[in-house]
Amino acid sequence: MSNSTVIKFGDRWLEAYDVSRSVLLTETARVGEQWTGPAWLPQVLRHLRLTAGICDLAWLIDRDWPREGLDTLIRLLEAANQRLLRRGVITAAEARELWPADDQSRLTWQPGEVLPAESVVALGETVIALIRGTLPPDPPGAPHCYGSDRYRELVHPR
Repeated sequence: MSNSTVIKFGDRWLEAYDVSRSVLLTETARVGEQWTGPAWLPQVLRHLRLTAGICDLAWLIDRDWPREGLDTLIRLLEAANQRLLRRGVITAAEARELWPADDQSRLTWQPGEVLPAESVVALGETVIALIRGTLPPDPPGAPHCYGSDRYRELVHPR
């Protein structure tokens, strides 16, 4: 498996498995491309795709973004989660086909790697809770990394 990456909203951040974050952000952008939305939506979707492809780039969600923008992001994440749940699992081969990386991508799937869609959806739900302010506080001494069963208990959200 690959590495962890940062997702930050306001003064709170968490670490996530980079492949899960990449799949989640790319699928969220794919959902958004099918929507008719505000004039700013295409710029946000480009940013999601860029962030998805470059794992060293933290996903910074601006707390000062207008409520309409945060609500739209939440709806996009929810729709992406629903689509991902229908997939069941995501293989490395499917990921390369469905979520192609551009030349700047630093995301690397291991040959034969399989990612349960549930792990990506759990990450999506965690990000939604982070934005809504309902993500529980960090449990003392119990580190977490979101987006992979194998890495779930490795890194603290902050």
